[in-house]
Amino acid sequence: MKTALPPCVVLGRSPTALYAIRELGRAGVPVCSEGKNSYTANWSKYLTHNPSTISSATDAERLKLLLDSVRSSSRQKAYLIASSDQDIAFITRNSDELSKRFHLQHSYLTGLAEELMDKGRLYTLCLQHTVPIPNTWIRKRTELKEINNELHYPCIIKPSLIHEVKGSMAGKKLWVAETMKDYDTVVAGLPTGNTDWIVQEIIAGPESEIWLYAAYLDFNSEPHESCTARKLRQFPPGFGSASLVSSEENREVKTLCESFFKKLSYQGIVTAELKRDALDGKLKLIEINPRPSLWFGVTTSADRLISLAAYRDAIGEGFRNENVQLNRVQWRYLFKDLYSILFYRRNEQFILPPPALHLFERPLKKTWAVFAYDDIKPVFGEIIYYIKKAIARIILKEK
Repeated sequence: MKTALPPCVVLGRSPTALYAIRELGRAGVPVCSEGKNSYTANWSKYLTHNPSTISSATDAERLKLLLDSVRSSSRQKAYLIASSDQDIAFITRNSDELSKRFHLQHSYLTGLAEELMDKGRLYTLCLQHTVPIPNTWIRKRTELKEINNELHYPCIIKPSLIHEVKGSMAGKKLWVAETMKDYDTVVAGLPTGNTDWIVQEIIAGPESEIWLYAAYLDFNSEPHESCTARKLRQFPPGFGSASLVSSEENREVKTLCESFFKKLSYQGIVTAELKRDALDGKLKLIEINPRPSLWFGVTTSADRLISLAAYRDAIGEGFRNENVQLNRVQWRYLFKDLYSILFYRRNEQFILPPPALHLFERPLKKTWAVFAYDDIKPVFGEIIYYIKKAIARIILKEK
């Protein structure tokens, strides 16, 4: 890590973390990550140094590990990037100590990032600033049964703070209730945890009508390297994370998102997800992430270097001449997208129509969540990770 440039530490070693590691590493930034040793990004050639694993670390142990990782390697502050909600929660809990050795997004220091991660608070902010959202109810777990007569079915039920109960959700992001009976069954089986619960109408139309926005916003909330894309398919199907994305310019999405972030005085890396309602034609906001998202690999390939812009601003380099977004770049998370393709072929009566992919032009360029010609080893890390995960589930079932 001996270089004129200060280092960047990426929290996590998931495919989301891998995106940031590659974008910064290719630009010559010394990058290290902190996370599970067995996970995908640990295999990247762009990692200069790995502090350690965090699988059983307490907050205090993790904090010491991070501070030690940069204390002896650079006299300059390092830049810290979170790749998950759990990472953001850790940063905000320890922001006083971390800010002594790391450049942090201002949204982590002000508490705004935590507000946006809390979907209940996010939807309240949307209503305050007239940002369209689906019809939404925010309730305590014990109050959910009281509203079953108010709802229009089908609807979805999801935690306001997903990272508080994620370990009990078996890979789910939410539950779907098609009838009142379904709703009562789901409510009875919800995990307990430190979160309110969101009940929300399902926005009509295929998931190919979901739009994505990403950018780095400076201290004046001005966007840099902004990118818009269309989510063509996701995993789990209908209500999940992106598995197939295509970059596509959309001024309406940019205007709506950038106006909202300006009102919030937001600073840092950010992504937003919206869907156009087939019933009224309006774009409605679904969620905001105050960090990179899984699909950010498409932004790099579309010539929008968001994490690099954030890093350069933090260390005082300023912004370079920004490129025009390259459209029709296709990003794919192969393993998960194959599952979603098979799902739609076998579930013709699914609650949402299949993605209307026949309406879109062929991609001009392709990129992948894990595979890259200049950094192949993470593919093997991904395969090993899923083999270990499958074995662990088999052992758990046998017990």
